[in-house]
Amino acid sequence: RGSQYLGEMSQFFDLYEKYYGKGKNYPEEYIAIRTNYYLRQGKYQEARGILADYRGEKEEFRILQARSLDTEAERLAASTALALENPSNLNLVNMLYTFYISEGTKDPSAYEQARKVIDAALVVSPENLSLQQMRGILSEPDPGAVTEEKKREISLGVMNTIADPLEKSREQGQFFLNQGFENQASGNEDQAKKDFELAKKELTAAAKLAPEDQAIQISLFRTALAQKDWSTAKNLVGTISGKDPVLGLSVEADLNIAQENWEAVARVLERYLQERPVSAQGHANLAQAYIQLAIQKQKENADKDAELYFSKAQEQARESFRQDSQNIRTMNLLASLIHQGNEQKGLENLGMAEITEMVSLVEKALDLNLSNEMMIRLGAIYYPIWTKWQSSSLAAQKMDEETRKSLNEKVSRIREKSISITRSLTSQNPQQVENWQLLAQLVYQYSQQEPDPAQQNKMLAEVERIYRDGMAANPNAAPLAA
Repeated sequence: RGSQYLGEMSQFFDLYEKYYGKGKNYPEEYIAIRTNYYLRQGKYQEARGILADYRGEKEEFRILQARSLDTEAERLAASTALALENPSNLNLVNMLYTFYISEGTKDPSAYEQARKVIDAALVVSPENLSLQQMRGILSEPDPGAVTEEKKREISLGVMNTIADPLEKSREQGQFFLNQGFENQASGNEDQAKKDFELAKKELTAAAKLAPEDQAIQISLFRTALAQKDWSTAKNLVGTISGKDPVLGLSVEADLNIAQENWEAVARVLERYLQERPVSAQGHANLAQAYIQLAIQKQKENADKDAELYFSKAQEQARESFRQDSQNIRTMNLLASLIHQGNEQKGLENLGMAEITEMVSLVEKALDLNLSNEMMIRLGAIYYPIWTKWQSSSLAAQKMDEETRKSLNEKVSRIREKSISITRSLTSQNPQQVENWQLLAQLVYQYSQQEPDPAQQNKMLAEVERIYRDGMAANPNAAPLAA
């Protein structure tokens, strides 16, 4: 999770040693967590130091010991030796395969190492389809240059060798369904339609062979949604509900979401969450339904009803975030709802707690995905408000110079970080005028918080440069010219 993860783990280690003491006899769980913490930062010596407290022979720790060696060559050799010693560890096998395929584009001998590892794994797991597909790729003249089309051919070839009709149809059906979604996402609609039709054929065959298999019914339902075959989807909702009423509510909600029937979505999900209150996705979907209902009420000029739905949406988004604080969709949803409420109050009327909540949410989201455009834009709004509050607080409070200096440096870091992140929008999409305006406005706001006249003038000059660069990228942009 990036810098936030490292900061949280550092605090955890400090608290652990405060209460349990610093030294030897650390429990295995602590050693593993702290070793991974060091490895994530490339601190191999520190990782070996904490591993020195481990005295057992568990494979998990032997892998950590291999990963903590100083050079990449040493780490790779030790990890490969472990994989050949115990090729049933598929996580390690997969990791090495990925590395060797990538490395093979620079050093073809890496492919031979990959073949040794995969061949050893196939001895103990000969029926593993994923391993067979990897071996098929490694049988090509240049495994690193295998196209997606060739990978598809290899995968289908492997699945065609499956003797059991049920397993064969199920694997092929799921494969075509996944391929359909991938092609749909990449804009290849014609191929996606063909894949969904093939998925339907194979999954229907599998369902006839195993009518009680709910996983197959769910995949068939997803296929019907992808094809917008509402009649088949509705029938499958009935089939699934007959075997598992709560699961039936979940898929019924999905059908109504696909049809944008938001009143039905809300009604079904409210029932579903009574049965399954711990469901981050369920709460997020209900929040989305309430948002759509609020928008409908706004169009009907029923403002009080709209306000109520927005309030209920925020409540559901908060619960979704509470249950899964790493879900980017939930973060975006919650942030947009909070921001909407803040705008209604007036950003100038917000208290420090409200500002800090938004800044914390933006920080967490950007820590997970630095390219999250929505959060970058929200950061450009809230970071200057936060730094203004902090600067005012620093001026009003009595504190020693060291503390004041430290807090001032923190404010400066936040400013620099927010400018850098916002500037990335102009690099990614220089033809979007709003990106240049956002960056210029951000720097201008910071300039107005700058007590040093020379530094303020420097920042104002930067604002002018941003407008000039924006005009160069968009010579016909009237807002920038103004």
